[in-house]
Amino acid sequence: MTLTQLKYFCEVAKMRHFTAAANNLYVAQSSLSYSIRELESELGVSLFIRRPNRKIDLTPYGKALLPYAEASLKMIEDGESEIISMKSSLYGKVKLEFFFSVAMTFAPVLISRFHDACTEDDNNIELNFEVDHNWTDLREHLIHGQCDMVISASEITDGCESRFIGNHRIYLIVPVWHPLAKRESVTVRDFCDEKIIAIDINSNLDNHIKNMFKTEDVKPEITYVSDWTAQHLAVASGSGVGLSVGVPHNVRSIRMVPVDHPEAMMPLYLTWASGRKLTPAAVYVRDKILEITEKMIALGEAF
Repeated sequence: MTLTQLKYFCEVAKMRHFTAAANNLYVAQSSLSYSIRELESELGVSLFIRRPNRKIDLTPYGKALLPYAEASLKMIEDGESEIISMKSSLYGKVKLEFFFSVAMTFAPVLISRFHDACTEDDNNIELNFEVDHNWTDLREHLIHGQCDMVISASEITDGCESRFIGNHRIYLIVPVWHPLAKRESVTVRDFCDEKIIAIDINSNLDNHIKNMFKTEDVKPEITYVSDWTAQHLAVASGSGVGLSVGVPHNVRSIRMVPVDHPEAMMPLYLTWASGRKLTPAAVYVRDKILEITEKMIALGEAF
């Protein structure tokens, strides 16, 4: 059993068609068919059900072999990547995870500046991104090695190391016709008597908003809705005003006005697992991000 045979077998299993598999592999169909027959001969079983219309299927033996074949090829690929990454810190895949709000505001700017700061020699690093909506998932993925780093609005202290990298600004969301819509900024006292449309109860964002009102000795009327879309729709329809970070919005129906208050700045952190060794590529990306965000902080940028 050879790696080539396993590679051909997996591709045929995926495509369910010998000709399509051969085309994807850039090999002659005769060579692919011969390798599959040799593999079946070695195992003493048929791996595929051949049909006259050439649409094939896996036999029970083929279905049993497939996950092992895929895992074997994946292990070889990972091993190759590990060797190459040991030779050069500028090679490999680095995975960042963050919340939706970060993905829509801070992350695009950071990633753009990261690429601008990279030289041609850095192009072998592949950045992968994933958006999470659950704080527990974000932490578990980091701890168990499913990602290299996370960007979040709070520190993960247990088994992790965090660095402050910037601020999330909280905005007042009002309908375009609202008296505060044309203001350059607002204070809590400007909207303390309004009904507040909020999301994600007891989240970092929600706690910052509550602390804003608490420091002003205000007890607002708060109604929670399911997500940003529902919040924006409720505000646009005149059901109340909202408080949120600067996620994309429909400028024809709502306005976002910066809130002038210390609690209206939510700190953002870059976090990685302290008990798990980062790859050279991940260390390079981490240090580059910290270097870029240090300059952003010095300029007072917030998102």
